Amino acid sequence: MDKMSKVIEKRSSVRSSITKLVKRVQALGEETEDLNSLSELLELIETKEEILKKYDSEVEDLITDPEKFKVELKGSEEYDDKILSAKIKLKSKLKTFTEKTVQESHPGLNKSNISENAASALKLPKLEIPRFSGDSNFMEFFGCFDSAIGSNDSLSKIEKFQYLKSLLSPPAYNVVAGFELNEKNYDSCLELLKQRYGRTDFIINSYMSKLLNLEPVRNSSHVKSLRRLYDEIEVNIRNLRALNVTEGSYGHLLNPLLLKLLPQDLVLDFHRKRSKDKNCEVSEIMTFLRNEVESREICESVTSNPKSSETKRTFSQNCQNFQTYQRNYSKPKNVSTAATLHTQLIKKRYPVVCLQLQSRHDSSKVYKLEALVIEIISNLSLNNPDLSTLRKLKEKNIQLADSFENEIPVDILVGSDSFWDIVYDEKIRVTDNIWLINSFFGWLLGGVGKGNNSDESCQNVCLVMDSSSILFDLSKFWEIEEFPNETRGLSERDDQLIRNFENNLEFNGQRYVCKLMWKENMGPPVELDSNYEVAKKRFNSLCNKLNKNPEISDQYKQIVKDQLESNIVGKCVNEDIKSGYYMPHRAVIRDDKITSQVRIVYDCSSKANEDKKSLNDSLETGVNLYVNILDAILKFRENQVAFCGDLEKAFLMIEIAEEDRKYLKFLWFPNDTVNSTQTFQLNRLPFGLTTSPFALTCVIKFHIKKFKDDYPKCYEMLNSLYVDDLYYGAETAQDAYQLTSSAIEILRSAGFNLRKLRTNCSELNKLWCENGYEENTDHGQGSGFLGLNWDPIEDKIKLNLRDVRNSLESGIANGTTKRHVLRIISQIFDPCGLISPFVITVKILMQELWEKGLKWDEQLPSGLEKKWRTWCSELAHIDNLQIERKLFSNAGMSEISLHVFCDASPKAYGAVAYFRYITEGRVKVSFIISKSKVAPLKTLTLARLELMAALIAARLAKYLLNTFPSLTKEIFLWSDSKIVLHWLKGSSKIWKPFVSNRVAQVQLLTPPNCWNHCSGSENPADFTTRGESTRKFLTSSLWWMGPAWLSQPVQSWPVQCLPNPPDGMCGEEVIASERRRTAIVNTMVTTTNDDNCISGCIDIDKYSNLGKLLRVTAWVRRFVHNAKPGPLKLSGPLCASELQEALYSWIKATQLKHFGRELKQLLSKGIISRDSSIYNLNPELDDNQLLQLKGRLEFSNEEVRAKHPWLLPTKDKFVKLLILDAHVKMCHLGVDGTLTQLRE
Repeated sequence: MDKMSKVIEKRSSVRSSITKLVKRVQALGEETEDLNSLSELLELIETKEEILKKYDSEVEDLITDPEKFKVELKGSEEYDDKILSAKIKLKSKLKTFTEKTVQESHPGLNKSNISENAASALKLPKLEIPRFSGDSNFMEFFGCFDSAIGSNDSLSKIEKFQYLKSLLSPPAYNVVAGFELNEKNYDSCLELLKQRYGRTDFIINSYMSKLLNLEPVRNSSHVKSLRRLYDEIEVNIRNLRALNVTEGSYGHLLNPLLLKLLPQDLVLDFHRKRSKDKNCEVSEIMTFLRNEVESREICESVTSNPKSSETKRTFSQNCQNFQTYQRNYSKPKNVSTAATLHTQLIKKRYPVVCLQLQSRHDSSKVYKLEALVIEIISNLSLNNPDLSTLRKLKEKNIQLADSFENEIPVDILVGSDSFWDIVYDEKIRVTDNIWLINSFFGWLLGGVGKGNNSDESCQNVCLVMDSSSILFDLSKFWEIEEFPNETRGLSERDDQLIRNFENNLEFNGQRYVCKLMWKENMGPPVELDSNYEVAKKRFNSLCNKLNKNPEISDQYKQIVKDQLESNIVGKCVNEDIKSGYYMPHRAVIRDDKITSQVRIVYDCSSKANEDKKSLNDSLETGVNLYVNILDAILKFRENQVAFCGDLEKAFLMIEIAEEDRKYLKFLWFPNDTVNSTQTFQLNRLPFGLTTSPFALTCVIKFHIKKFKDDYPKCYEMLNSLYVDDLYYGAETAQDAYQLTSSAIEILRSAGFNLRKLRTNCSELNKLWCENGYEENTDHGQGSGFLGLNWDPIEDKIKLNLRDVRNSLESGIANGTTKRHVLRIISQIFDPCGLISPFVITVKILMQELWEKGLKWDEQLPSGLEKKWRTWCSELAHIDNLQIERKLFSNAGMSEISLHVFCDASPKAYGAVAYFRYITEGRVKVSFIISKSKVAPLKTLTLARLELMAALIAARLAKYLLNTFPSLTKEIFLWSDSKIVLHWLKGSSKIWKPFVSNRVAQVQLLTPPNCWNHCSGSENPADFTTRGESTRKFLTSSLWWMGPAWLSQPVQSWPVQCLPNPPDGMCGEEVIASERRRTAIVNTMVTTTNDDNCISGCIDIDKYSNLGKLLRVTAWVRRFVHNAKPGPLKLSGPLCASELQEALYSWIKATQLKHFGRELKQLLSKGIISRDSSIYNLNPELDDNQLLQLKGRLEFSNEEVRAKHPWLLPTKDKFVKLLILDAHVKMCHLGVDGTLTQLRE
């Protein structure tokens, strides 16, 4: 037996003992009262723990296999957790037992404690520790924190540190944000906070600042405000006194400031009462103020009216059916019905006066009007005209209605009904913006001008927070999660745009020349609206920025100089430089670029004003001809040899037609002086034109079509260019060299230069060097790879999270708001789903944000903020993630199969795909891609969510089969849901629509026999459904290589013997609930001679409105009438007689239901029997064979229904509808009004 086996055997014995001890601790009940046994048990566990740690350390030192080491480490952690939970429970019981023993042994000493415990037995409100942000309340915060958390021995320092961080907010949080979560840093952070915010001088300054910024009280009758002022002053003075800062040290400064806070009458009274022989002190002012406040409070309590101000209420019976107030009151009877209308307005009366307005210049003119007297007309302050304008008017002997000698508030506001009686038609222009208008009072001055109040200024600042950019980024984030549109094609209009562009293309022997793509009916215009002034201001702003940064300025100037020498830019010869369109330009700085850190970008969306059109507004955007980015990434990972490159100044290699260059003007100073600004124009395609991306892609595709037959593989490669970047691969270095050399020559013939070539293959590098091709010599840095990072030396791919980290760091000071969270989420770019277990957590958080309905700048609730901070703290671990670029370890591979796993949880669902292949006699598995989605807000069963996950898996499999058509020979799809597999292997037509539609889609995408069952514990897609910490999934072989059996022969795979249907009560219930119901319809036709009986074919219980019931009945009666043979057929809208007949039919049906015997007796004998309940009502039949009362009003002049009302039962659905209809028609009147309406 070797050494490791002996150590493991000894450790197994210790682990067995610990397991027994832990079970013993778990079995402890509340009745355990033996202190010695608890102490001995705790000591025994701690002893065993030390022995176990010793054996664990020996085993770990002897293990050399990394996989076994991970398994060993996981087992050790499980036992550590068991021991820790047992120790915590024992210590808690020991503490409780000790307190109880002390109380029993010293009853006299613990009376107060007992009373306190009795009081604490009451349900007290939850005490919350206030958050600390960096103000003077640090001592209060620290006291609360120390008593609740800091002095709590049951908490570890790491837990205390976590609580401390959660209770801090910026800027105090920024002090400790950089510390790692460990025991040593807890004490360091506390000490740092004390040094920063617990300094005496800091707290003193804060209290003094509060004293200096107190809100004054202007009215001595506001007793509550005086009390507030006194309390605030007293609190701050006492706080200063506690810090040994007495009033004598600052009293002379504070005295006048305190007196300024008091009303004028109180200050006067204070000076009358105080002694003039000694200096004024703070205590004297406070004593005076306290006495005043107390006296006024006593006076107010004595003189105030003790009667309750509660208004007497009158009870109103409410309409239970319509939730409205009725207008009939129980008491009093003299209440006005108008007072109960919710639309009734309260009238406020103002005094009305008659005014006579007289002109200053002609006293014979008098204008009379009536006006309301109110306290304030307007707070508007009217500025006097500037002196120069008044001087001009005086020189012209124009008499103004106002002399503007003094500023006078608005006294009279004249309505529009009198305005045209006062103002005349005559007007004179004084300046461009000022007019003179003749009026009854004289000449009025109006318009826009500079006021004469130079000591006042008004600044309007408009801050617009645009959330559209965040929403746009979020939409791109969700687009990444979707599959590429396989059916995406070009419309007829797209084809026409491409044809028009290609027809206008010319080749001048060096490069292609294209025309600007003007929109239909918009161009080419002779001249766009001039935006020269806007461009001039933008150019001056650019010059100021360049002057502040000489390094950027030099690069910017050098770019323009080089472009002038290369004829990319030319001087504009147009004499009228202020006409036409100008492109403002700016510098875009990319620190991550090795070369070309500064790029000039032209703003072709600039316009003179909002009503004008810019150059981009007048041009077609073009068609998106780019290759899908996910396709490009997966293709790049396929081959053994990979290479990349880009086109040098790709846009500027396309020339613009001569006639369109006049629309590409810009301003520049060629002599390094702003005063020598001149107009230049671009001769090439600018970066910033809305049509530029389309033009570049279209030119390249047009050019390479000429070489499609001679260089088919090179054509395929160049057709996959993403804008100006090339990422491709080949199986051997020689093949790669043939592709790149052919591509360089083909592109060179169009004026493009393929440069900065990089590869993972040293042999290919050597071939490039021997033939003089330009390669990227900076091998120390990775290449930006379609949003990711590729290191050619190690041939590994890494996620690019630089923007996410920068946004996270810059947003800490602004707090955790919805805007901040969504901005960071939108910047995550993971098209292959490498970190789906990490991203799904934040997707679920995003859904919770929308469910909460938080505003953009609203702070997150504490629960969500804690989740967010936990997620952010794990982001740093993603930087260490690197995966192999190659999907296959070497070229010699066989039996390639595709495996897609799917899974779901109540919160999310997803799928993950792997390639399994055999190389050199060994089975290899490589991660390809994963997709995850958040579960819908509408709650779905777990089985339905599993089916949605299966649909994602099917789409993923179909997409990968189309992307790698020549590689994959077999596909296997795996799910741990037996219910879903039962659905997929059967017919889709027997299930309800939700299941049926998705099963049909899955069966259309994948054959049913490809679906297999695996256990949930071996399903890697489980990571995409619940989220996982970065430390776990980054080191999980299940996530990166699939289940262990996938790397073994097929014989080791799970056995597929699923019952049909799945066994188990739960599975049977789910399947039964989703099965489409088959209805067996028996049809029976009956005939009746009574065409008035309608209740048999219309269910009155389904109607809550009489009008709707009668309309439906009328339509049914019309249908029956038209179905009968006869020449007269009814059509068109319902008429009144049809609705009336419908009413008669329901009355007849109701009477037949309740008084059927009486109706038959009246029809046959003309009289009813004496034993009938309605005999005394003397009923009879009317012309429509309906029961009516004969009554005693037969010979009166009343209406027929008033004399002979129909007889209806008290309790019936139709009668209830009749009453409700009358109730609504009478605007929810009470019983009397409704009954009157019914009898009419």
